[in-house]
Amino acid sequence: MKKASRILVLGVLSMLIFSGVLWAGQRDRNGSVGGTFVRLVEQEVGERGYMGIVIKPHDRDDHVTVLVPRQREEILQAARKLKAGQKIGASFVTEAGHKWVKSMEAERREIIEEDPDGRRRINVRREVFRHEDNRERRQAGRPEYLEQMQELKRILSSSLDRMAREFRELRGRLEEQERELQRLREENELLRRELRERIGSEREREREVRVRIQSEGRGREERERSRERNEGRARGERPRSEREVALQQLEVMRMALHALSEAERGDAVEMMTLAIRSREMMLEGRRDEEAQRVRERAPNRGQLVEILSMASKLWREFDNADKSVAVGRLAEQLSDSKRRQVREQEQREVRRRSVERKEVSLPEGMIGFRGVLVGRVLRKLDLGFVLNVEKVTKVWENNRADRPEAAVGKDLIITIRADEELGGRFLRTLRTLKIGERVLVEAFHFEGNRLTVVEQLQKVE
Repeated sequence: MKKASRILVLGVLSMLIFSGVLWAGQRDRNGSVGGTFVRLVEQEVGERGYMGIVIKPHDRDDHVTVLVPRQREEILQAARKLKAGQKIGASFVTEAGHKWVKSMEAERREIIEEDPDGRRRINVRREVFRHEDNRERRQAGRPEYLEQMQELKRILSSSLDRMAREFRELRGRLEEQERELQRLREENELLRRELRERIGSEREREREVRVRIQSEGRGREERERSRERNEGRARGERPRSEREVALQQLEVMRMALHALSEAERGDAVEMMTLAIRSREMMLEGRRDEEAQRVRERAPNRGQLVEILSMASKLWREFDNADKSVAVGRLAEQLSDSKRRQVREQEQREVRRRSVERKEVSLPEGMIGFRGVLVGRVLRKLDLGFVLNVEKVTKVWENNRADRPEAAVGKDLIITIRADEELGGRFLRTLRTLKIGERVLVEAFHFEGNRLTVVEQLQKVE
């Protein structure tokens, strides 16, 4: 409202200044000129034509033109009788760039008589025409100027009235908007309270579902292990070690490879051969480059289940029920293990998202971060940890974060991608870390409110 008042005052002052300048530029400027008459001219002023008297001053070579108002008929008549070279004097007033005659004095020479010797007696007579009626002169010489001033006053008065009305309307609208803003603030506060209550109830329901899923999963796994132990005891078998289980699986996989070779299933034979070789190297404890290459090329668990199922069907076609059952049982075991892994992965994802919602969001200046952080481990997650950042040691060239230093002093979620090549090594490093230890981590921001480990994760002093 103060701003609107200032605008109104400035507008009024501007119009007053404009009026003053216009008045100063249009005010009368009196003058006079004396010289010899040159000629009469017609000159238009506005939309009207006026007679002009062209005078050559005595003291300079240029010409001066003074205009005769239409109402001054006597001056018009006298001007028409002027002859070239006749001495003349005129007083004038300058208005709107034109000189309007106020009075005129002309010298007339008359020959009274001429003697026999040729000598002449000349009578010099001066005629004076004065324009004493100032009101008439103004009406004749500048009627448009008076009309313009009256119009300007009328426009100024109308503008001031309109600005006053608009100011009152603006003040009313501002008051109405203030009331509307207050109402919106109250509604916003109410919606915030409802949202907090709703989020709290949803989190509680999510926690109950998560606990129920975890308990059901643990119970199902325990029942499956108990059933396997009972079946083993019923057959008189002792519990087997992981190495014994792996050796038995290798034996069944070689059995499946034989069926695939007999059926000439080239791609399946190659993939089964890689799977067998990968298991053998794992049992040998090999971690060299060759073992790494074999593990990378070996089929994943889902592909291995499909190949074993194919081999089981082939043994059934070959009328060997025992081998078909053995290979099919291994496919079922691996399939159940795969489902358990998927279920555990989903549970870990649910827990990770729950933790992320509870954490402070990623600082705005960290969006697109590429660099190295140093901080302390606050707590561990299933596939990551929460880092309290102490400093930013490096920022790479492809960093897109506007203010990396905004992370200092903040708690950030750092995740590990277990499905990538270095994910397993990072998870093993995370298991060795303790809460409160300082770590150096090279992390990138890909999505969401978390960073991801890419190359480095190590303990520092």
